[in-house]
Amino acid sequence: MDKLKIGVYWAASCGGCDCSLLEVNEQILDVAEAVEFLLWP
Repeated sequence: MDKLKIGVYWAASCGGCDCSLLEVNEQILDVAEAVEFLLWP
């Protein structure tokens, strides 16, 4: 089965939500194994 494709983009925000995604620490590595990040500037 293909991995879920995800794009994370700031749009009109300050970037705080982007930083919050990284505050999950090592758990983001588990997510990265399960999905394919297409865009995360």
